[in-house]
Amino acid sequence: MKIAIPVVSLRAQGGVRLLVEIAGKMDEMGHEVAFFVPRGKFDSPFRIDVSVQEIGLFDYIRTIRAWKPDAILYNFFLTTYLRPFFRDVKGVYFIQDYEADFYPVFHPFHHMARTSYGFSLPGIATSRWLASLTGAQEVVYPGVRLDVFQYRPSRPWKRRVLMFPRRQKHKGPDRIFRIAPVLRDRGYHLMFVTADEELRRKLKVFGEVFAPSSDGELVKLYHSANVLLYTSKKEAFGLPLFEAMATGTPFITTHYPVLDELIPDELRGLILREFDVDSVLYLLGKLEDGDFRMEMVQRGRRLVEERYEMERFLKDFYGAFMRLIE
Repeated sequence: MKIAIPVVSLRAQGGVRLLVEIAGKMDEMGHEVAFFVPRGKFDSPFRIDVSVQEIGLFDYIRTIRAWKPDAILYNFFLTTYLRPFFRDVKGVYFIQDYEADFYPVFHPFHHMARTSYGFSLPGIATSRWLASLTGAQEVVYPGVRLDVFQYRPSRPWKRRVLMFPRRQKHKGPDRIFRIAPVLRDRGYHLMFVTADEELRRKLKVFGEVFAPSSDGELVKLYHSANVLLYTSKKEAFGLPLFEAMATGTPFITTHYPVLDELIPDELRGLILREFDVDSVLYLLGKLEDGDFRMEMVQRGRRLVEERYEMERFLKDFYGAFMRLIE
């Protein structure tokens, strides 16, 4: 079977990571797989073992038609708008986030994203919470590759706090700018991971700013941190939480709905009911206790091993994909 995956970018993002892994699994299962990406949007740090066709911005339809796929894996709402031109080709929409939240309610992309969930296109969502919002028929929880995100729990406490700033409001950039000066003044070493130039410029006054170009570089950052402070207000999954747990890095985050589904009671002590500076400082203080920190680290790694490992995700995703295109 020939499977086309049109994308808007193959840059360093968690969603791209999962698509690359999915493409590799489909290739392993004997299918011919190709990414279709606009020129200038292919600078992925991930190893890609399938064909990548760089195309003109408006050449998706012509190029994919010429390739003659048997199935299309749509992802990100913009690619679903190709669907009317490929009604004779089986398709599945892989929904990794509630994409309408990426834009203000008055932005046309907000409404285009919401509209895309109503298309007659079977979907796979990354959580039951997301499926309830988008109507996806299948739920497959993402995974972390444990041979890459290696477990190193023993590290000295050096008050090193890792954060992943993003521009979208639901990712909590306002929380980062509220907490960063406080933590800096309290002697914490702040580490920010973002490729956004505007954010990089604003955040470098508070600490180090990184844009890792490979998984290896990203893993080193997790290993050098003492805690991940995850500031999102709403997520459909939240991959950095599980990458941190895989590497032996405890997290602090604020409650959002999907966490009730994803995180068991034994790790709820690291989830704040509300984001405020005093609560963050209190949990950071608790994590300075080596016994408490190691207990949380061990529970986190065990959770990822049991529920959120990459090979399980790929097997489950492939099964769901094949069911939906039958």
